[in-house]
Amino acid sequence: MASTTNFAFIPFALPTHHLARYHLDGPWEEHKRILELARNLVEADITVDFDEEPWPNVYEIIDLPCLQHLYTSDASVLDYLRSPSLRGLALRVSRGRSADDILGSLDTFLYRSACLLRRFSLRGFPDGTTTPKILQKLPSITGLGIVIDDCDACEGINLLMSTLTVSQVPGRTVAAPQLRDLFFACEDESRIDYTVYLEMLKSRWRAADCALDTATLAIEEGPGPDSATLDGLHALRQQGLGLSFAKGRGSTTHECPPRSLKRLRHLPSASSLAFRANLARLISPCDVYALACRSMKLAIHRIPTSRTLSKPPPIRPRRQLARIQEQIRTRVRYLFRKHQHATGTEKTRRELLRGYKVRSLCAQSDYYANCAILSGLEAFKKASEGDEKQRTPSSTATRGSSPRKVEKENWKRLVRAEVAWQARLRSRPILTGALIKPTLFSPPLPRMKPQPSAISQIILTRIRTRERRLARDEQLSEFMNDLRREAAFEEGIVRSAGGPFFERVYSGDAEQEWLYPLKAARADLGALLERDIARSQMPVPPALAETLRAARREKVANKTRERMREQRGEVLRCTIERARKGPPAHVLVRMTAAERRADQIIRGVGEVGYVGMVKRRMGVKLRDGGKGLARENGTDLEGERLEKLREMERQYWIEKNRRSRQNVERKQ
Repeated sequence: MASTTNFAFIPFALPTHHLARYHLDGPWEEHKRILELARNLVEADITVDFDEEPWPNVYEIIDLPCLQHLYTSDASVLDYLRSPSLRGLALRVSRGRSADDILGSLDTFLYRSACLLRRFSLRGFPDGTTTPKILQKLPSITGLGIVIDDCDACEGINLLMSTLTVSQVPGRTVAAPQLRDLFFACEDESRIDYTVYLEMLKSRWRAADCALDTATLAIEEGPGPDSATLDGLHALRQQGLGLSFAKGRGSTTHECPPRSLKRLRHLPSASSLAFRANLARLISPCDVYALACRSMKLAIHRIPTSRTLSKPPPIRPRRQLARIQEQIRTRVRYLFRKHQHATGTEKTRRELLRGYKVRSLCAQSDYYANCAILSGLEAFKKASEGDEKQRTPSSTATRGSSPRKVEKENWKRLVRAEVAWQARLRSRPILTGALIKPTLFSPPLPRMKPQPSAISQIILTRIRTRERRLARDEQLSEFMNDLRREAAFEEGIVRSAGGPFFERVYSGDAEQEWLYPLKAARADLGALLERDIARSQMPVPPALAETLRAARREKVANKTRERMREQRGEVLRCTIERARKGPPAHVLVRMTAAERRADQIIRGVGEVGYVGMVKRRMGVKLRDGGKGLARENGTDLEGERLEKLREMERQYWIEKNRRSRQNVERKQ
């Protein structure tokens, strides 16, 4: 960041990429350097000062994707920016500044950003002809702010108010009927024509096609409205217009105005306050409040107290718990931990009352029913002090909390915790070493088995969201085509039968007004769809690649340890599963009986003896390269001799059948 004085610009460094709000007076080069790094800006006040150099050529656009409110002292700044999320824009207009320059910079900025402006403000020396043109090109603007600080600017502001005044002539054209909020302010000794201001408010308030809702007038110095104008403004406020008035340096629209303007104080009437109170009374029982976290994670949920108490008890239950016997406190603590995840009102109340052994106290008076816990604790206290009336239930609870039972409950708790931990370990995700390639719906991710349900839900949500966006984009495209066809049809009517007084609705200048919000909506959808494409093109982060390599190394090491355990004779789950497996169905149907038997043999663990011989014959790679087979004594193993005998028997029967057929043929 930087600092400024009245004479020079003083730079200094700050973490620019962390900035959310920005206000600086300095040369444009310094602004440019900071804005290129501050991509998280939400509000920006750019005042170009201490700059005698001409504006440089536009070589690269500064992208501010999160910027929502922007003020700049020169409209030329807009030539270097792109802000798709911008909602409010304020410009300072100097005396003698060409209106075409402002409109040119603003048009290119809005076309490049495709933002949907809601509020537009001008400060300094606004022109009475430029502002209506801007409002005509931007039908999305609902708030207009005008601040003048020059006495010579009064004529332009009066002209603007006259333009915004709705004429009573039939067939008149209303300038910016979508405006809901009007803000006019006069700084220093500047002033406006309050009569014209009143007429503008009256006409727009009474017009059926105008959306005026609130209006604000602020005066720093100089005379205020006369009594007749005040009466008219007061009448508008009585009719429902949200009118605010402020006068004096440093005043706001919420401060009390002078005594002569007390009737314009921005306060609701008594009938309005009564109506609001009645409405709140009727609606408040129906409110549904969403907690920021789960109720069981709240700090109050970890304190053993009844949720049905109407008011806090005079003495905390924890102080009373410290005075009763240790066994009872242990029992109550165990019951609370057992049911601490209960969130239902009835179940929680029932379990709490059971833990404190005070069910019988619920039938007492309303106050003691609400303070059942304290009454139960007092009963335990009296029993420990020798009260015979309370000794029986207290002794029963004490016997239920004997040291042997306490130890038993502790062991149960440990066993339950261990069982839950083992179940969690069995279903924990494990990195397989594979990579899930980036798609439109997910960045590069490691393959996990089983895949966490949260990741699956995120991907599914993104798939459905993209489908909705594509359908919405297609619908907007159809709307735009319909508007273009309607404009072409109307243009044909004008050329064939229309005259100079034909009122255009869809063609001409009105066509762009119809298409602008649709284009802006499609631009927003396009930006969101581009994010999906950028997600699918994301490279694999180096940290993720290293994690996958480590997972693969660990997988190889784990499989090596597994094979070593099998070689030592340990039968593992994978050993049983591998022995039960077989070739695919389309391969199995083409295998002979001997091939099937050999396939079943090579799925064994051993690498010596008959199994090793079959594995070497089938081309299976042995760990020791077949040295174990060479070290064995026999020239022929038992399995090999049996196979030779079967082969000899098969050849014998083949030869015998051949000779039998030859003898039969000779006899014939």
